[in-house]
Amino acid sequence: MDKQTLLILSAAVMALVTIGAVYFVKVPVGTPLLRRLVTSAYAPVIGATFMFVAIAWPDSHRFNDQGVKLLLQLQLAPLLLLFASLGLYQGPKSLHLLLVPISLCFWLWFFAMSWIHVRGM
Repeated sequence: MDKQTLLILSAAVMALVTIGAVYFVKVPVGTPLLRRLVTSAYAPVIGATFMFVAIAWPDSHRFNDQGVKLLLQLQLAPLLLLFASLGLYQGPKSLHLLLVPISLCFWLWFFAMSWIHVRGM
């Protein structure tokens, strides 16, 4: 991956980290730290998962069914955290209307790129 592409993708990952930070900050004062972390983690985990696939994915898991299976399993973490955020978040629920669609767009984009990287065209 060339430096320019990696820079653009890193900016997208930073956008997801920012979404997580917004969730973390908007929670009411007094919310337990663990709940704050769980409800704000889904977007940064999307970015971290993609960066792992883009940078550190083992060659032994490329272009085979084992790699595809692992990639799909990795997608469960952000999915479970998204549901946790939707159910446990105590801040303004209107925040979901703005940030969840943005996060899902990034997730879809990153998943498509990861799929090509792992499975091929």
